[in-house]
Amino acid sequence: MKNLRKFTALFAAALALYLFASCSNSAGGGGSNPAPSAPTPPAQYTVTFNANNGTSATETQTFTAGTAQALTSISDLGFSKSGFYFAGWGTTADATESAYADGAEYTASADITFYALWSAMPVYSVNISSEHGTVTPSPATGIAGTEITLSNTPATGWQFDSYTVTDGSTNIAVVNNKFTMPGQDVIVTANFTAIDYDVEIISVANGSVVAKIGTSTVNTANYGQTVTLTATAECDNYRLNTFSVTANDGTSVDLTGTGNTRTFVMPAQSVTVSSTFDSKHTITLPTSIEGGTLTSSVTSAFEGDTVTLTITPQTRHYIVQSLTVTNTTVNGTGNTRTFVMPAQDVNVNVAFNFSFVGTTYKEVDTQILNGVTYNIVEFGDWPQTGLPTDSSVTVDETNSIVRGMFTYCKGSDGEWYTKCEYVYRCTNGETPPLWEKCEREITNNDFVWFKVEPIRWRVLTTNYNESGKRLLLSEVILTYEKYYDGREEKNTRSGGWQNSDYKLSRVRAFLNGISYPYKCSWYNSDPEVEVNDFVGKGFLQTAFSSEATEIIADTTVKNKSININTKRIYPCGNTVDKVFIPSDDEASNEDYQILASPSKMTDFAKANGAYSYFWLRTPEVSYTPKRDVLSLVSWYNGGYIISSSGSVCYCPASVVPALCLEN
Repeated sequence: MKNLRKFTALFAAALALYLFASCSNSAGGGGSNPAPSAPTPPAQYTVTFNANNGTSATETQTFTAGTAQALTSISDLGFSKSGFYFAGWGTTADATESAYADGAEYTASADITFYALWSAMPVYSVNISSEHGTVTPSPATGIAGTEITLSNTPATGWQFDSYTVTDGSTNIAVVNNKFTMPGQDVIVTANFTAIDYDVEIISVANGSVVAKIGTSTVNTANYGQTVTLTATAECDNYRLNTFSVTANDGTSVDLTGTGNTRTFVMPAQSVTVSSTFDSKHTITLPTSIEGGTLTSSVTSAFEGDTVTLTITPQTRHYIVQSLTVTNTTVNGTGNTRTFVMPAQDVNVNVAFNFSFVGTTYKEVDTQILNGVTYNIVEFGDWPQTGLPTDSSVTVDETNSIVRGMFTYCKGSDGEWYTKCEYVYRCTNGETPPLWEKCEREITNNDFVWFKVEPIRWRVLTTNYNESGKRLLLSEVILTYEKYYDGREEKNTRSGGWQNSDYKLSRVRAFLNGISYPYKCSWYNSDPEVEVNDFVGKGFLQTAFSSEATEIIADTTVKNKSININTKRIYPCGNTVDKVFIPSDDEASNEDYQILASPSKMTDFAKANGAYSYFWLRTPEVSYTPKRDVLSLVSWYNGGYIISSSGSVCYCPASVVPALCLEN
């Protein structure tokens, strides 16, 4: 291009000289005139173009003096500078303002050098707008026309979809993740979509499982969503046993919750839901049990369930010898046991031992006398109710135990019985005071079986004689006993013998199982001996177990009294006893109300010849005696009164025991 311009200029100069010569020759005619001298051609000037740190060094252009010509364009010159655009021609290299624009008209008058002036091109930014992932432009800025390459990294659980590039008003095409930078900033938006991961539920027997997000049943879920699993057993005989969620890479997904509903957070991969359902296992009880019954809280149960077994002895004398459940361990004691159901059916078996079980202290009732409420308790055992002649109960005399003064035999109803020959004889129709009508005529050597039953006591006070002890009095007449045994006790006042000293009495020995003195006649010369008939086998040892005996308090019993008429003191010494009978003062104590609660008489007491009155342990206080007599509580005119024995007291009378317990 540059050579073409030079050729054009030279061709124009030669053509001008040729025309000039032709005109000169024709003007003179005939050739007679001398040839004129050639005209002076116009001056030629050179314009030098300097790239001024651009591409290429210099280029030139020839100008005819006085003739305006267009400057060679920058594109024809091939000048450029990276990152810059041509801003015009300056007359110096450091010019700040353009003297001539690109391709401007110029008239040369001398040689001259023009310097290309360059201005930096503007750089535009690539701005990123992206959720659920990152986008990286390369480069991140550029001039117009720059090619920008985009790359992206989706967030966990998301996948790339497309790019949107805009300069604010126009969308710019993106091809193969590339676009061309326009002449202004752009915004690149990366579009990501959530990945749907499979939630596969494996079918199992005896139940089903569904997966939900909110209220919608699903089989896919996105990363981070909470999935709720609900298990439903086929019927009541089945229940959910195990639940598990496993990701595709084999790792376990954590489950929260209990029972049939669990939740998990979806990982960034598909999952498999597995479950198992248990079936109930049968509990088989024995069809018949000697000595009691056995029941279960359920007839079938799931593995791991706690099952309660309730044992009901036929009577309190049947004690559990063994209780077994196959394939598991029984827990607990007493009549309630538990076991944890194994993963199989079980058989339950129980065996009872028949033994004598003494009645421990327990409150069973209350009694109101004259507006005062008393507690009624059971404590200890004694023969009481006679077996009717038409009873179906049979007594096995080969199955027996000895309890104190009695031999007890097993009844077919699971109770203990002892037999006693009737001392008192009566006939049908005879009705002594407080006695029930005799059920049949009693003959010599006839005997009746009497059932051993708990003794009922009334708690008279919880602070007996300010000792802080509970005073208990039998609610019934239990038996009878002589006050003394054909002897007279020694009378320290007169050197003779008196019959009213409770300390030396037979009834005290009977109640506590101790010895007592005995003298064959009234003569002082007769020797006195110790009688051991009751030692170790009195009322105390018969009615109470050794454990019960230990909780009966040793009580200081005051036995003296004063005759209210003669003011005579009956100086019977105090005793320390576990069991005793009431005193005159206690029988008349309004707080105790002994006289307001006439004691009923047991069958056993009647069979032993008991009367409708019972002993007190102190001498009678109002009787003006010819000799010392004891007090009695007697039935009189529909109620009880205190009266005297009126005798030397070797006759028998009924016994109503009393005792104290520590509070």
